[in-house]
Amino acid sequence: MTDSNNIFALFGDDKSQIESNKERSEDVERVRALLKEEVATKSFVYIGPGAENKFETSILRLRTAAAFLRVEEDYTIHHLQVERPNVDDPDMIRIRVLASPGVTHQEIWRNRDRITKLWLDAQPNGKN
Repeated sequence: MTDSNNIFALFGDDKSQIESNKERSEDVERVRALLKEEVATKSFVYIGPGAENKFETSILRLRTAAAFLRVEEDYTIHHLQVERPNVDDPDMIRIRVLASPGVTHQEIWRNRDRITKLWLDAQPNGKN
């Protein structure tokens, strides 16, 4: 018979896994708060590859935090296709942006130069 006071014995889970899940959840909440601050300050936040470094988290946690804001607080996530800056033969790149509730894709498009700069800043050593 198992010790009914020990939940880990009942379910076969170990404490380290539960602690790890708690840390991940707290990190997502931390990133969520940071994203809200950034959007309040800058209107748009680049949330694609490379942006996770700014928030000191993983890309998965960054996207999870952004998804929570979109679903629970009506923030908007937009995808822009723009020319890659600073190259001789520019390719098109797809940029993912988080914006305040109610921001339209047209507003995002009008500010694509600012958003492309945010993408460029997120690249390692400013290289694209």
